[in-house]
Amino acid sequence: MEENDVKVWAADGQLHLSVPSTERVWIYAFNGNLIRSLDEVAGDITVNLNKGSYIIVVGEKRYKVAL
Repeated sequence: MEENDVKVWAADGQLHLSVPSTERVWIYAFNGNLIRSLDEVAGDITVNLNKGSYIIVVGEKRYKVAL
C-alpha cells in the first residue's frame, strides 16, 4: 500500500477513514440508500454509524465495510 492510498476500516463500532488528499465521501447502506455525504474530507476522521454493512465511496474508489 502506498503512502497516499485511502484507508477505510471499521473498529470499535465506528467507521474510520484516512484520506491523504481532499476528497468527497459518500456512505451508502447495502440497499443503496445514501446514509451520509461528507464534503472536503482530508486526513483521519471517524464517523459514528449504526451496526450494519456499508459501501463507502471516496472519490472514484469504493470500499465495503461491516460494523
